[in-house]
Amino acid sequence: MGINGLVLSYTRSMEKSKEQSDVKTVETKQTGILLSDSEAEEYRNFKRQKYISAVNENIKKVCLDLTELNSVQEISELCALAKKHSIATVRTTPDRMCAVRAALSESQTKIDLLLGGTGKTLLKVKAYEAKLCVRGGAGELTVMPNPAFLEAEKLTELKKELKKILKKAKIIPVKVFITKQGELPKLFRLSKLLKELGVGMSVPYFLGVERIKLDDKTGSFFEVRNVETAAEYQKMIGAGVERIQTSHLVEIYAELIKEAENYSFSVPVAEVKTMERVESVATAQKTEKEAEAPLSPPLQPSLQEESLQKAESYRALLENKEE
Repeated sequence: MGINGLVLSYTRSMEKSKEQSDVKTVETKQTGILLSDSEAEEYRNFKRQKYISAVNENIKKVCLDLTELNSVQEISELCALAKKHSIATVRTTPDRMCAVRAALSESQTKIDLLLGGTGKTLLKVKAYEAKLCVRGGAGELTVMPNPAFLEAEKLTELKKELKKILKKAKIIPVKVFITKQGELPKLFRLSKLLKELGVGMSVPYFLGVERIKLDDKTGSFFEVRNVETAAEYQKMIGAGVERIQTSHLVEIYAELIKEAENYSFSVPVAEVKTMERVESVATAQKTEKEAEAPLSPPLQPSLQEESLQKAESYRALLENKEE
C-alpha cells in the first residue's frame, strides 16, 4: 500500500471514529422517562384533576361574613353557598344564630359568633354572651376586645378579659377580632400572647399581612379578612393562613377553577427521542458514504502534511522491522 493509500485509510478511520462518538453523545443526552402521546395526555389530565382538587380543598378555608345582612333570604342564599362548597364557617351575631343554624341544617359548616359589639361592652356581659352562644350550638367564637387594650398594648388587661371568656367557651375555639390594620411588631407581640392563651387572631387584609404567619414562629391560629381577589387568596393559601374571609367567594372560586382547568405544561414524549435518533443515524450513514468516495476537495495542506508525516513514520517503522 502506497503513501496515498495509507493517508486515505487513516483519514477514513478517523472520520468514522468521530461520527460514532457524535452519535453516542446524542444518545447519552436523551435520558429520563419518555411517554407516548396517549400516556402524556393521561398524565396531563391527572395533574389537571389534582390542581382542581386542590382548589376545592383550599376553598374550604373560607369564612362568609353574615353580620351585615338583614333579610332572611340573603342569609339563606349565602348559607346555601357555604353548604355547596363545604366552607369552614359563616360569621354572624348572636341574635341571628337561630336563622343561620336553620339555613345550615345538615351541613358541616360551623357557625362563628361575633361577641362584644364594639368591644366596649362590660366583661361580664361578654362572658355571659359566650355562655349563651355555646349553649346555642356555636362552632367558634370571635371576640371583639376593648379597643383601648389594643391601642395602648395593655396586654395584661386583655389577657384577663380573654381568660374570662375562655372559661365560658370551654372547648369552643376563640379568636380576637382586630378591627384596624396594625403595625407588624405590635401584631407579632399580640400573636405571642394569644398563642400562650390558645386564642387565634383575625386581622383585615393589607399588603404584607402574610408575614404575620410566615415570620411568626408561635404557630397561632390566623384569619385574614376582606380578601377580594384570587391573587390575594392564593397568597394567603401559600402563606399557610388557616382562615380567609371574603365576600367574593363565587368570583374567586370561578377564576381559580378556570386556571386549574386550563393549566398546561410540557411532558417528554417518545417521539422526541425517535426523531433525533433517526436524524443521527441518517447523518452517520451519509458521512460513511462520503468517506468511502474519493476525497473531494483535497485535504487541507496542514492536514495533508500531518497525514504524510504519520504515514512516513509508519513505513520507516516497517522497514526497520524487516532489517
